[in-house]
Amino acid sequence: MTNLRAAPVWPIGGGETGELVRRFDWSKTSLGPICDWPQNLRQKANSVVNSPIPQVLMWGNDHVMIYNDGYAEIAGNYHPQALGGTVPGIWPEIWDWNSRILEAGFRGEVMAYRDQPMTLMRHGVPEEVIFDLFYTPIYNEGGTVDGVLCTVLENTEKVKAIEALEQSRKELTRLTNALPILVGYVDRDYVYKFANDGYLEWFGRRAEEVIGHSVPDIVGKEFFEARRAYLDRALAGEKIVSDTVIRRPDGSLRAAEIRYVPRYITDGSIDGIYVLIIDIEERKRSEQEILISNNRFRAAVEAVHGVLWTNSADGRMRGEQPAWAAMTGQTPEEYQDFGWADAVHAEDRQSSVDSWNRAVAEKSTYIWELFFFLSGAAP
Repeated sequence: MTNLRAAPVWPIGGGETGELVRRFDWSKTSLGPICDWPQNLRQKANSVVNSPIPQVLMWGNDHVMIYNDGYAEIAGNYHPQALGGTVPGIWPEIWDWNSRILEAGFRGEVMAYRDQPMTLMRHGVPEEVIFDLFYTPIYNEGGTVDGVLCTVLENTEKVKAIEALEQSRKELTRLTNALPILVGYVDRDYVYKFANDGYLEWFGRRAEEVIGHSVPDIVGKEFFEARRAYLDRALAGEKIVSDTVIRRPDGSLRAAEIRYVPRYITDGSIDGIYVLIIDIEERKRSEQEILISNNRFRAAVEAVHGVLWTNSADGRMRGEQPAWAAMTGQTPEEYQDFGWADAVHAEDRQSSVDSWNRAVAEKSTYIWELFFFLSGAAP
């Protein structure tokens, strides 16, 4: 076992890897004994082992490696044998890449490679990793490059997260495009960040004409100001549902239901609003037609000198029949189903039911006379 007191006290600090550097027999490498290292190597090696960022110094013609704790984690199973080893000897699987980089570095070139994919052997198996790599030449006093410093930032998890997010975005886009509604998203500055195909088609715009543009630019300032209070309420945390009329690019007006849904982020704050628009023009038109029909029916009933009521096909009275109740004095509970027949004179009850059934069966109009008890009259 190495005697700690006999071990050199340089480099200073550097954690576990710094201790390995101090204990390593550098005389077996082209660098020679640590006490004979040139000043620029000593200074840079001391800086590397104490750096909080993963770094590896590749020195001399055979590119002997000196690195820190951060780089040791990246090296995986290659640590600690990579310390004092040569780049081609330790990383043969990526020597084609490193040889070109080191040649450029020793020519004095400064290089940066972002999100660089590589395949490294970790735990005995190949692993796909992604790095940001920054290469800096290290000069001696004579202006010659003695080594190259590589600063490494592993982005594997970050890039995977971004790719997963992008995949989720694509899936969300496919889903929202399949929905029969308009879906948009605006941030707190009323700027569009998302719009599905339905939204783009409704306003007659391409994606690049909507995304990154403000709501007033797309829907018009007048309509925006009319809806701004709803947007502000949604940004305050309220879910809003309201009906309105929207002008299409061709000038036509369409009835629409708009829902504003606040979007909460992890800290609980609201960073924008989902805008959901449903075309309800046909529904509104149907409702208007039903209203007109009901008004016409009501007017016809009021014009008749008599009483109208409705039964189901099998002759049962359903729901409220105010005209029948006013005439007979029966309550809704009393005239439901076949209870209405109790208000008909006993001699006419069966014939009334038979006439009703015959009219339904033959889909014909029947006229018959019967006696029934008026409100307040005793049966």
